[in-house]
Order: sequence, then structure tokens, then C-alpha cells
Amino acid sequence: MRYEHTQKGKLHLILYFVALYLFISSVFIRHDPFGAMVLFCGALLILVFGFSLQTFTVRDEGDFLRIFSGPLPLFRKKIQYSEIEDVKINKSNILDGWGLHYGIGRGWIINIWGFDCIALKIGKKKFRIGTDDKEALFDFLKRKLEKDST
Repeated sequence: MRYEHTQKGKLHLILYFVALYLFISSVFIRHDPFGAMVLFCGALLILVFGFSLQTFTVRDEGDFLRIFSGPLPLFRKKIQYSEIEDVKINKSNILDGWGLHYGIGRGWIINIWGFDCIALKIGKKKFRIGTDDKEALFDFLKRKLEKDST
């Protein structure tokens, strides 16, 4: 029983557009070298984030679930199956946004596009994994947790 799924997002396209806008803006304010440098560095930073959010992979690696973005894996997480207490199909909303972040009262969320997710309870922590393959991931995790508990 193995699981691996890679979701392709669209968030990186938005970030590339913002980076392009900042690059162009930095050229037009050459009379202010500090401002131009700030815009240029901001564009580079956003470009790196965009490059890291093209894909989102969830992979079974035996005793744990590995989650990472790509092709530049800035965002990654490893979750031990033995720590997962509950798993549910869930939905995020526009307030949750995209990326890897913590929401007060909502827990951790990592996703790159869309609102379907799998909610995990790990001790007192909540963790939501965004996916475009929610039924298959949910079924895999339920089977994995049942197998590990026996």
C-alpha cells in the first residue's frame, strides 16, 4: 500500500506576474536607487516563492507521510503516522489562503491551489493538507491508520 500524488498549482503564475511588475517598476524608478533595489530584491524573493509553489507532492514513505512543494522544496513537512489521531475530508476557504502557514484556531495548512483538503488531528494540533485528490488520500490514510493500530 503506497501513495504518491503531485498537484500542480496556479499560485506561482500570480507570483510571477507580481515579480514581473516589481522588476518593471524598479526600472522606472532609477532616480531612487534605494527604492529600485528594494523593488528588485522583492521581485527576486517573490520569484523564488513562485518557483517553489509550482507543485505540491504528498508521498508515503513507510512510517511517515512526506509533504513538499517543488521544484524548489522550500515548504516541506514530515508527519509520523503514529502521531495521527484522526483524519477527515475538509475544505479550506479564501480566508485560509494558500501556502504554508498557521491560522489561529484553524491550525496549520499547506496547499497551493483549491480548497479541498484533508484535516489531521495530531495531539492538540490541527493540520490541513490541500489536495486535488482528497478521496484517494483520505482512503489511503484511513487504511494506513487502521493497519498501524492493529
